Amino acid sequence: MKYRRRLYWFVAVIYAALWCTHSSLAQKNVSQAALTFDEIDPIAIAVLNQAQQLSFKNGVEYCGFIALDTMGALRATAPARGLIDQCSPDAPDDWTLIASYHTHGSVDLTDLESSFELPSSDDIESDHLDEVDGYIATPGGRLWFVDGHQQIAYLIQPAGFMMTDPNYQSDDCTLHQSYTINELRYLETDGFIECDDDHSTKSLD
Repeated sequence: MKYRRRLYWFVAVIYAALWCTHSSLAQKNVSQAALTFDEIDPIAIAVLNQAQQLSFKNGVEYCGFIALDTMGALRATAPARGLIDQCSPDAPDDWTLIASYHTHGSVDLTDLESSFELPSSDDIESDHLDEVDGYIATPGGRLWFVDGHQQIAYLIQPAGFMMTDPNYQSDDCTLHQSYTINELRYLETDGFIECDDDHSTKSLD
């Protein structure tokens, strides 16, 4: 697990600057120690786009795990339905968990001032406690990667990359490429406005 997380962290930094062309979405039999984003990312993107459709239809989060099954196949669990702002994924006990995935629900037409385009500190903490990494898709189509070991979230794709909520109104927010869990905690307690120019520079680190 430690080797894999270090590998993820290294590649996530590169992916923040350059997105590589991915391979087929087919399940692959792979060695746990040899896992790279070439195997994991396509599965995460495919299952999250399925989950996005469900989120936009039902107005709640959907989540699951990417894992190695008992035959060594890398696969994703079916999206599990959560609540408006939380979701608890599950997987067979005999699977080896690699990463979590979840959506951030849908645009709330009764509260257009609220936004779910950033990961939360709880998102990072959950992955850290489960000893996995994570993927998050937002209503605006952004894709985040969570390094559960380092407790850092990386923006690896901008708005519109993932399936996007039809009610999402494009914003002019310039989000930072990464946030530590302490930065997100500060922003959450500070009552930040996502489009403030300096909101992501404040940190407790």
